[in-house]
Amino acid sequence: KEEIKEAIYSRDESNEFPIEVRTQFIKLNEDEATLFVLTHLDLHYLSLRKDEGQSLNNVTVVTALFDGTGKFLKATQERLEFRLQDSSLERLLRSGVTVRSNFEVNPGTYLVRQVVREDEGGQLSSLSRTVEIHY
Repeated sequence: KEEIKEAIYSRDESNEFPIEVRTQFIKLNEDEATLFVLTHLDLHYLSLRKDEGQSLNNVTVVTALFDGTGKFLKATQERLEFRLQDSSLERLLRSGVTVRSNFEVNPGTYLVRQVVREDEGGQLSSLSRTVEIHY
């Protein structure tokens, strides 16, 4: 938990395994928008432990939102527990996994901070994206 918290507030990027982050927004009206953050994980780069015919790992995905001055606003956290049979693993190796976070925001400039940590190998990746939602 502490490692993830430090990575959220850091401005450094870590690329122990590749993650792709895309942002989109929909303006609801002149004063409100929904910001979508899509994080794609390629399972080829995650450590998977075999146990009783299953490929195992837990992955924590944290998406943090900061305002244009760097003030923390809010965050979402999702924990993915992989307990995959070979057929499911093959399918997810082809497609990967996408996690979506939503934030209700006002027009302005935001910094999205993405942190992904996997348990088996202890790898952590983090990156930041600036998003501008126009009036």
